[in-house]
Amino acid sequence: MTKKLPNKDPRLQVKKEIIIKALEEKTQEYRDDILKTIWIYFKEERPKGVEEFLFEPYHYIVADTLEKVYKQEITRLIINIPPGFGKTELITKHFPVHSLWRNPYLQIIVTWYSWTLTKGFSAEAKEIHESPCFKKIFPRAPQLSDTQNTKDHWQNTVWGSYYATGAWGPITGKRANLLIIDDPIKPDEADKSEVKRLGVNNWYDNTVISRLFNPLSDAIIIIMQRTHENDLCGHLIDKMDNWHGEDWEVVSLPAIAETYEEFDTSYWTVTRDEWVTLDSQRYPRAALDTIEASLWKTNFY
Repeated sequence: MTKKLPNKDPRLQVKKEIIIKALEEKTQEYRDDILKTIWIYFKEERPKGVEEFLFEPYHYIVADTLEKVYKQEITRLIINIPPGFGKTELITKHFPVHSLWRNPYLQIIVTWYSWTLTKGFSAEAKEIHESPCFKKIFPRAPQLSDTQNTKDHWQNTVWGSYYATGAWGPITGKRANLLIIDDPIKPDEADKSEVKRLGVNNWYDNTVISRLFNPLSDAIIIIMQRTHENDLCGHLIDKMDNWHGEDWEVVSLPAIAETYEEFDTSYWTVTRDEWVTLDSQRYPRAALDTIEASLWKTNFY
């Protein structure tokens, strides 16, 4: 029996190229802007029944900063933001996928304090990657590989990959162009356990930095709420301030502004007056006052 060869009719190839170019022209604005990509993804795919992602001004600050990471203008980024403000959706799920579609050769490692939760985030990121919406926006991007395609570790056919593990987890033997550390320690443990704080700080100092292919051009993003002066962010900022650490870009977004804030972004200049909440739709001042009253101050940032 002879094996059937794929149809290489040049007319079909020309027709296919015309269709792809038309798609690319139609979806160019989404490829260039992660927020527009998230907007159309929720509108068309309705993940978990949600059909709209509500954007607040701080989302534009984060998106603008992430774009600088993608372009290698920033290689060390700290984003301090409270829980419940969409940081994981934007930074841990959508940003890696959006980056992989634009540069399919990237290798990405994502960590969180819970390996189980990190695996779940990875599975959701894979769903985004495989969605009809994203395939329409990025029609030339390679598909996922059959040889490495699990919830916590998936890669495409040109070896670009997303690898999820818990903080302090097994990343020995793995390397990345982008390493995302999302809440490396539970907030209450960071506040109360010096042993856990030191454990995370030592893990970063002794393991994380060596996991980049190129420490000068590859990027690390840390997203977490501040809970203690010597948590991971405090540890790294103190080293930077004393001239024996990495140079970090720090974006601080407290739930309630402690002073007047101004951020220049590629979208517009985002400002926030003192005492104004970060997300007025989901967390108005009355709601935050109630939350703050029931939490330790260090868990409210």
